[in-house]
Amino acid sequence: MTISLLLPALLSLSGTASAAAPAPEAAATAVDASSAAAKPLTVDDIYGGAKFRDPFMKLGGAGVAAAPSTVKEYDPENFTIHSLELKGLMRDKKGYTALLFDASTATSFVLKGGRVYDPKKKPVPGITGTIKMEQKTVTLMTADKDVQTLRLGETAGEAEE
Repeated sequence: MTISLLLPALLSLSGTASAAAPAPEAAATAVDASSAAAKPLTVDDIYGGAKFRDPFMKLGGAGVAAAPSTVKEYDPENFTIHSLELKGLMRDKKGYTALLFDASTATSFVLKGGRVYDPKKKPVPGITGTIKMEQKTVTLMTADKDVQTLRLGETAGEAEE
């Protein structure tokens, strides 16, 4: 309502008002009709985060993610905990979360609640883990008792066996 009242006043001040300017009531009706016809906003309309790059990929010279030359597709059958790197630790109301990255396949994983989840949010079979926030470490264990300890900031080659 205030827009419809201010519009004619602003037009008359700028000297661009004409005799064909719509009445304030007509302008208010047009604004109400356009807002009623507008579709409701979705999360993707408000936040377009899905279109941003993967934050765990290294930047190339031009500011875009440079794909490794020997990138393999993630295969659950050939998955190994020894190629993972610990990229981040987080805490929320439900507990701790660790962000893991496999440089050989350029795939991100999440350790939450003692389970490792793949990019499709499905548990990786046979892999469990614990997070020690004070030491900034994650200990992963396979079903056949193979153990890997990852420390925040270390690469896969520097990780303890």
